[in-house]
Amino acid sequence: SITAPTATICDEWTRGCRSRLLATIAVRQKRPELLKFILPDDLEWCCFELGSEGAIWFLAVIESAIDRLLKPIVASPLTAAQLSIHIPARENGRRMLAVEDLPHSSSATEAETIFKQMGSIGTNEIDEFATRQAAMWAEVRAFQNRLAADGATALCDSLSLNAAAKLADAFPGKVEELLRRMLDSQDANADRNLYNFIIPLASALAASQEDLCERVFAKFRSVVPSVSVSYLPTGAPQYLAALFATPSSKLTALKQRVFGDSLNDSELEIGVICAEHFGSAELLDGYVNNLCYSKDAGSIALGLAIASLRNRNPASDHIMQLTFKGQFLSVVSERARKNYEKNRWAQYWFECVTSSTGSVDFWRFGNLTEGIVD
Repeated sequence: SITAPTATICDEWTRGCRSRLLATIAVRQKRPELLKFILPDDLEWCCFELGSEGAIWFLAVIESAIDRLLKPIVASPLTAAQLSIHIPARENGRRMLAVEDLPHSSSATEAETIFKQMGSIGTNEIDEFATRQAAMWAEVRAFQNRLAADGATALCDSLSLNAAAKLADAFPGKVEELLRRMLDSQDANADRNLYNFIIPLASALAASQEDLCERVFAKFRSVVPSVSVSYLPTGAPQYLAALFATPSSKLTALKQRVFGDSLNDSELEIGVICAEHFGSAELLDGYVNNLCYSKDAGSIALGLAIASLRNRNPASDHIMQLTFKGQFLSVVSERARKNYEKNRWAQYWFECVTSSTGSVDFWRFGNLTEGIVD
C-alpha cells in the first residue's frame, strides 16, 4: 500500500493537526464544548477522558454514523482503488489512510515488481507508477467529496476494539440495541457499510450477549467491507482481530474455521498471527493438538502446518517431536520441523539485532536475520 504524496495530503494533514490540538486542549482543560470541532479519529481517545459528558457525546456520534450507514448511499463506489484504514497500536496514535490497487487489478503485480527492483528500474517506470498512484488518490478524494455531499462520511470512519469496549461498559443496553438494529438489516450494501462498526461492538458485548455476538460474527464472516480496517503492528484484519480477541466459547467453532477454510500457508499464517497476538494462543494449543492426534491425514497435515507457523511454544515443541507413518505425513512433518526451526532462528537473530550495541554487531546480526526470514 502507498500513502498519499505530501502535496496531496497537505490539507488533510493540517486538519488532522488542528483536530489533535483541539483534542489535547479539550482533555487538559476539561472543555467538552470543543468536541464538536474534533475529527472522529481523535474523538475515540479524548471523549472518555472527559468523563460521562464525553462518553455520551461519543455514543451520539456512533449512533448517528450507524443511522446514516443503515440508509442507502448514492455515492458510486471506487473502481480503480481500494481504501483501507490502519489502526495504530497506541490508543491515541494517528490512524493512517492508505490506498491500494484492487485485488483484480494487474497493476498490483506491477507495483510489487517495482518495489523489488527499485534499484534498477528506469525513470519512465517510476513516472508510470507515480502517475497511477496519483490517479488512485484523486479517485479517493473525489469519492470522499461525494460521501460528504451525501452526508455519509461515516463510511470512511471506523471503531476500534478499545473504544467499542469502553462504549459497551458505559452503555451496555444502548450498544445491544444498536447491534440488533444492524443485525436485522437485510441489505447487503448496508452490511458492507456497517462492517467496521458492528464487528468491534459485537466483540465488546460478548461477555453479556454471547448468542448475539455469535450471530454477528457468523453473519459477517463472508461480508467484504466497503473500507477495510487492519490493526498495527500485525496488520490483522478487523474481523480476525475482533474474533480472536473475544473470549467466548460460543466463537470456538468460528475461530477454528478460520484455519479449516484457509487455502494456503499465507492465509494460515495470518490466522496464526491473529490468534497469538489477540489472546487465543491457548485455544490454538488445543486445536492443533486435536488435529495432530486425529486419524485423518488431512487434519494431521493441517495441524502440523499451523504448529510450524507459530512462535516457539511448548505445544508446538511437543508436536514437532511426533513421528507419523506414511510417506505423505513423513514429508509434511519434516517440512514442518524445518519451518519451525527456521522461525526460531529468525526470532533469535532479530532479538540479537534489537539488543546489539555496536554498528558491527548490528550489521552482522541484521544480515543473518535477512538471510533466514521469508
